[in-house]
Amino acid sequence: DGRYKFTSVNKAFETTTGLMHDQVIGRYVDELMPKTFLNGTRERYRQAVNDKKIVRFEEVSSYPSGQLIGEVTLAPLLDENGNCDTLVGSVHDITERKEIEQRMRKLNDELEANVKTRTADLVKVQESLQLSEVKYRKIVEEAGDVVYSTNWLGYYTYLNPMVKRLTGYEETELVGKHFLELIDPEWKIMVGKFYREQSQKRIPETTYVFPIISKSGERKWVEQIVTQQMEGEKVTGHHAIVRDITMRKKAEEISREYEYFFNNSHDLVCVANVKGYFEIINPNFQKVLGYSKEELLAVPFFNFIHPDDVGLTKQVMEQLKAGIETFNFVNRYRKKDGSYVWFDWNSTPDLAKGKLYAAARDITERKKVEDKLRESEEHFRALAQNAPVLIMRIDKEAGSSFKKALLALPISSNITLSNLAGDFTLPSVDNKKLLFIAGGIGVTPFRSIVKEI
Repeated sequence: DGRYKFTSVNKAFETTTGLMHDQVIGRYVDELMPKTFLNGTRERYRQAVNDKKIVRFEEVSSYPSGQLIGEVTLAPLLDENGNCDTLVGSVHDITERKEIEQRMRKLNDELEANVKTRTADLVKVQESLQLSEVKYRKIVEEAGDVVYSTNWLGYYTYLNPMVKRLTGYEETELVGKHFLELIDPEWKIMVGKFYREQSQKRIPETTYVFPIISKSGERKWVEQIVTQQMEGEKVTGHHAIVRDITMRKKAEEISREYEYFFNNSHDLVCVANVKGYFEIINPNFQKVLGYSKEELLAVPFFNFIHPDDVGLTKQVMEQLKAGIETFNFVNRYRKKDGSYVWFDWNSTPDLAKGKLYAAARDITERKKVEDKLRESEEHFRALAQNAPVLIMRIDKEAGSSFKKALLALPISSNITLSNLAGDFTLPSVDNKKLLFIAGGIGVTPFRSIVKEI
């Protein structure tokens, strides 16, 4: 009737999906599969049955444990007549990998590995091999990770075909060689010591991350889960699952670089939301403003803005909500001691997430200098306008002979003006003091700006 019924599931299935054994066995696939993906999944099942070949695909499923993205492998088991009466399926949870790929594209937040699922996969492989090596060997060989076995000394006795994708070597090239031959030379001592300790202390299972060197000389990072095979107290061999995490390591390195930049920037860098709250702040916020991180995140950031700047800040927030970037917006923030500091902001919105990415520079000292310069300018302008004596400003780089002569005069020298020409009005009183401003590039413009004060 085109429907497929669950007949067995392992512990990893229960752990990953949140569905217990009794909730699954005897149920049809279409009873557990989201309706939006049902038609495509049925077609994959029919393809595996009709073609009698392994089928791989990705699916998104919602379970009690949450939404999962799985890399599914369906392997048909044939009866003595060559007909398929059973499908053996394995699912690798690739939700994390998909998230990492998305973060890589957006150069966004921290990445973590979930080794619990891979540990469950290892247990599943071990149990399957113990129950029926013939029945489940095909699953192991088609797994998305490298699966291998060694003797108690660490020499390969079996590797699945995925080893070629990871290392470039065929299985036959590696069987009989020691596993340390693939390890990066700089790591061989550490890796060897780690696994000797596992063997000596009879540690049942370990997880370790280290680099290997492929056949082409490429350095790759792997995460390896190793379980010991025991006969009584004697170690007889090891089973391992190896996953390529090179992409994840690169993403983690980029994430660490961004984190270092974020935490060590001299600017105040933050992520806020359109509701007016800080979500992430770098340590410079606490250093400059004096508040704790918790205090800054607990209330709207408008609580810290100078009352006279709130209105203009709200206008800028509306622009950001409309998707308009903001550059060199200046406002004041209150410090914990009650004083205010001036910030110069550059902000970029992400409307899809409702986030604001911003950086502010403390320009308080610059504002003080600007205020002092403005006060000084106003002071000297008033002084010059009301001075009862002759004041002349002459460029030290003056090139004309007239300016050179003026620069050569001793301080407090008397200057006699004669042969004045142009629009001049001189006082009739001989002893009235005059203010002369010398400017321009020669004698003529100098004369042209002499006025009665």
